[in-house]
Amino acid sequence: MSIIEKALDKADDKGKPPQKPSRPKTSPPQRDPAPTPRRSELAREQPPLPDIADDHPAPLDPERLAPKKNRPDFPRQTLKQVTLDLARLDTAGIITPESKRSALIEQFRVIKRPVLMKASPSSDSRVPNGNLVLVTSAVPGEGKTFTAINLAMSIAMEVDHTVLLVDADAAKSDASRLFGVHESEGLTDYLARPERALSDFLISTDIPKLTVLPAGGPRANVTELLASDHMRDLMDEFGRRYPDRIVVIDSPPLLAASGGSILAHLVGQIVFVVEAIRTPQSAVQEALSQLASVRNVGLVLNKSRSKEGLAYQYGSYYARSSDSR
Repeated sequence: MSIIEKALDKADDKGKPPQKPSRPKTSPPQRDPAPTPRRSELAREQPPLPDIADDHPAPLDPERLAPKKNRPDFPRQTLKQVTLDLARLDTAGIITPESKRSALIEQFRVIKRPVLMKASPSSDSRVPNGNLVLVTSAVPGEGKTFTAINLAMSIAMEVDHTVLLVDADAAKSDASRLFGVHESEGLTDYLARPERALSDFLISTDIPKLTVLPAGGPRANVTELLASDHMRDLMDEFGRRYPDRIVVIDSPPLLAASGGSILAHLVGQIVFVVEAIRTPQSAVQEALSQLASVRNVGLVLNKSRSKEGLAYQYGSYYARSSDSR
């Protein structure tokens, strides 16, 4: 090493703590190690340590940033299951995978087709929230629950859709009773307990594409629960996030409870059931007046007489679907 190099090294070492002199090297000559950088140089040249959480930053998800207070959880998997009594359902006139009621099956194929056309994401006829279908009537006893269940069963046979049947008629809970889940927690309990997950209340069935949301326990403020922001969020989430799932809602009759008209303004389609002969025309007109601002109302005539007499009295339908009332 030259005198000049030694002088430069000595100048660089000023301010360093004294080091013990190294022992003379006996090994073959090697290249001199690079001079140890000063502490000030380390501070200037060393990049700051990365935050562990930022090693692999994930893209921001707007839904994760949104407040979770009123955001319902919509799992594909449910926590509860029920095995349906298919023989009992068949006796009640309900379509099942084992059903031999070919005429009834065909009638509901006619009813569901315009409904699915307005619900399918790939259809040119799709309407906003078209996968939310409310089934209602003017007065009790016209067959709306029978229609809602058979419509849901028929849709469950589709290749491209799954179906959720919601029993929103808490006063009677006929759909829940027919499925044997009337004692389970359901819609009213979910609306009253917004901190709980929806998966706590959904019940899957042994029909692969059919899930049920029971009515839930009786409550004095059912109307207020149906009119709540939580119910609106529920319907909005089903309409936006799960367009391939058809939600069939068995609603209270429009002239029997105010809950039906509330729900009518949260859905994309309404199937209005009228019992032939028995229902007064004035009742039908009064009920339809509550839907004056609602588009996509289809009419189903129930218990009509066919040319064969009364052979299909309870299962004889025709459907008229229109873009407006």
